[in-house]
Amino acid sequence: MGGHQRVSTTRTHLTIALAVVVATTTAGTAAALEVRPPSRAPAMATVARVQGIDVTVVSDAPAVQDALRAAGIVPRDGALVSAGTGRVIDAHANPATIRLDGEPVGPRTRLRPGGEVRVENGASSVEPTDVRTQAALPTGLPDVENTVWQPGTPGLDEIITGRRSGEVVSRRTLIPAGHASPNPGKVVALTFDDGPSPDWTPLVLDILRRFGIKSTFCTVGYNQQRHPELVRRVVAEGHTLCNHTAHHPMLDRLPPDQVTAEVADNAADLRAITGQDAQFFRAPGGRLTPQVIDVAHRHGERVLGWNVDPHDYLRPPPEVIRDRILSAVKPGSVVILHDGGGVRANTVAMLPDLLLRLIAAGYSVVPTVPGPPPRF
Repeated sequence: MGGHQRVSTTRTHLTIALAVVVATTTAGTAAALEVRPPSRAPAMATVARVQGIDVTVVSDAPAVQDALRAAGIVPRDGALVSAGTGRVIDAHANPATIRLDGEPVGPRTRLRPGGEVRVENGASSVEPTDVRTQAALPTGLPDVENTVWQPGTPGLDEIITGRRSGEVVSRRTLIPAGHASPNPGKVVALTFDDGPSPDWTPLVLDILRRFGIKSTFCTVGYNQQRHPELVRRVVAEGHTLCNHTAHHPMLDRLPPDQVTAEVADNAADLRAITGQDAQFFRAPGGRLTPQVIDVAHRHGERVLGWNVDPHDYLRPPPEVIRDRILSAVKPGSVVILHDGGGVRANTVAMLPDLLLRLIAAGYSVVPTVPGPPPRF
């Protein structure tokens, strides 16, 4: 019994000793493997001159932008502003220049002790202008044309526009236009909004061509920029162009400068794509204000409304769209439809039957402006 106890005690002491050795070895290994961050160079004070003023930058890697910040100087780019309203077209058209010891540098360039930093702010400028002629608006038109109007004899205006913005700076009449009058005949005009769409506009154009009918297409800037070939096809096939803004916003919710931009940018874009001016302007949702009307008229665009709306944009069945139009149409009606902005399969599907029924009822389907636009 006594010998057994001595063996147990000895084993216990050995176990404790081994545990101490292992713990000591592990702690030593962990200490040896501990990763310490590399020591950083101490921050140094660098003295430089900014616009003739001595500044001190404390940093281990001083840059030109640190010296500018210490001097409280923010380089300012020069803006390009429109010639008509003075709105900013490009806030960074003329960048500021930063020089270190006479050489142009970027803000992150390493700062040298005693370096001389100079800043030349960019100068703002007004866009150049162009002089051209444009069809004059007829006299006697309502502010908003919800029915078909005869424009009378064409006139001619000279206009000065901003080269970048497309804004009208000034306008003077060279040849007065004739007096407009409501169209007394049994006519109806079909208009198509929110295109062009590569899925639906070609189908609409094919149907109209098959019937020998001309319509009005109110195109949106971001769509016509993606598919300018469709806008050119609209013009080539004798249809009338209508400016439907650059981004399709509700204009009555925008500040004046954005309203001007929406109309002017899309007008300039349509002219660049087709070589001719849009004759009409239609506000998205029909949301008009006196300023919207004035901006459109300054661009030589008549404001186009409607008086028959089958709500085809909600995609009711084709026969519902057709019957809503036929039940509401009367001589001089302007019908609003859509060839873009969503799936327009139902509008396309009902169009041939609608045209057949209108013709059978004695209607002539005309564009909102009969005949091609005057060319000078």
